[in-house]
Amino acid sequence: VPTIASEFTAQGVLHIWMGWDHLAFVLCVCLLARGRELIGLVTAFTAGHSVSLALAFFEVVRVPVPPVEAAIALSIAFMAREALIAGRNGDLPADLRRHLVVVVLFGLLHGLGFATALSELGVGEGERLPGLIFFNVGVEIGQLVFVAAVAATMAVLRGFAVAAPVRAVALYGVGALGCFWMVERVSGFAVA
Repeated sequence: VPTIASEFTAQGVLHIWMGWDHLAFVLCVCLLARGRELIGLVTAFTAGHSVSLALAFFEVVRVPVPPVEAAIALSIAFMAREALIAGRNGDLPADLRRHLVVVVLFGLLHGLGFATALSELGVGEGERLPGLIFFNVGVEIGQLVFVAAVAATMAVLRGFAVAAPVRAVALYGVGALGCFWMVERVSGFAVA
């Protein structure tokens, strides 16, 4: 079990850090809220993707990979938009409730992508449950390190009074990248 734990935890960390689409989504979440609200949103994302990761990995749910990947890209563009307009209507508690629901739902979607990555690792029959658990732990570790890095960077930028323009540029850039990935992914499976 120690070998499985270290191997799958490391694979989970690597998957999140090399999964630019997942990092882009988490970046949008980080730029949507801070403090307790950010912790709540990250927890909601974790809850969503942990459930669907398990369901898809154990083949309770089967969804074709190409549409999932295209929808993940679209979720990035949507979250970038949400972060850009957050709080404009002056009803932050209502926004937070909506954001929690949206992040959980998109978490379910992203978990399907994580399940594909875990399945590609060639998990042995006797390693399925510990492999799933430790891969998910690795994803969470990688995600939390990324969230902490973004939060620290934004705190420094707020100290220099440049956080707002950097945030806006980052969100427009990530939103455009999500749209590009979606078009790229849709065109890729439409031809196949």
